[in-house]
Amino acid sequence: MVNSVSVDVEEYYHAANLAAAAPPARWHALPSRVELSTHTVLDIFDQTGKKGTFFILGSVARRCPDLVREIQRRGHEIASHGYGHQIAYLQNKRQFFGDVRRTKCLLEDLTGQAVVGYRAPNFSITERNPWAHEELRRAGYRYDSSVYPIWHPRYANLATSLTPYLINTNQGPLVEIPLAVRREKFMGFTLRIPVAGGAYWRLFPPVLIELGLRRIRSEEKRPACCYLH
Repeated sequence: MVNSVSVDVEEYYHAANLAAAAPPARWHALPSRVELSTHTVLDIFDQTGKKGTFFILGSVARRCPDLVREIQRRGHEIASHGYGHQIAYLQNKRQFFGDVRRTKCLLEDLTGQAVVGYRAPNFSITERNPWAHEELRRAGYRYDSSVYPIWHPRYANLATSLTPYLINTNQGPLVEIPLAVRREKFMGFTLRIPVAGGAYWRLFPPVLIELGLRRIRSEEKRPACCYLH
């Protein structure tokens, strides 16, 4: 049983919570931080001897091709985060397929290797767009990691499995790898506590995150998929 860590490679201004202050029309005028931040993360991986999966935005790859090659050179998996950080369920099938296929081809051209993994911006594959799985498979992806099985105003997947599972589509099977969630009993209810990363790693006490990840492994006997930006 192996835990995994992944990195969503995007700019700080791509965050949905900043949409009012930094709408897409302003992105071109904002200073970039993605290269410096990603190199810092790469150095930490080197220092700890670990490897991860880097879900890279196509727009970042287009602007910073050497960064993509550097991630690959250091031994990490290259995966897709879509092209322009668009919410998946706000696109139609044609738009979504074009977005994920475009990014896959770009990353493969830069690295010379097959790109088989995808993660939707803001975990935006939900019950609103189940067709996305088939479009991913049609585009050539083999696995998806877009499900954070908790309640959130932008993504709610409370009925989803907490362990990796197989989705059968008309285009073939797709493996789904959900983000780490710890189950806790409280007043007769089972709560799902997000411990996989992102804002929760910044907002929750580190001891709560560490305890949750340890219990997922020791008590629930399942791997934990974590992420950072």
